[in-house]
Amino acid sequence: MLRNLKSKFSVLWRPRREKSAVAASARRPAARRSFEPLEPRLVLDAGPFAISEFMAINDSGPSDRDGEFSDWIEIHNSSAVPESIEGWYLTDDADDPDQWRFPNVTIAAGGYQVVFASQRT
Repeated sequence: MLRNLKSKFSVLWRPRREKSAVAASARRPAARRSFEPLEPRLVLDAGPFAISEFMAINDSGPSDRDGEFSDWIEIHNSSAVPESIEGWYLTDDADDPDQWRFPNVTIAAGGYQVVFASQRT
């Protein structure tokens, strides 16, 4: 499934335009934050979904349902209607694009869904 995002994550997808972003990382809650630029990519047709935010090296942010601080990805549905992410995939390995398939989850119009990279469903 997903490996820890802190070692591989390098792409922020935005539909139909090139966009760059920065990723904050802090190994300890009291540590000084450092920023690392992400490589911009152009996605020709991502549909209504975009990765709107992510956290790698989650030491103190939101916890998953088991109370663990897993890395997480936030997906935004930019359409005016609810959309299912069933059949979409998430991966951290370009050689394995079908690494983790989303279940039948519907994201509200203009809504967000947080997905934890915890290797659990």
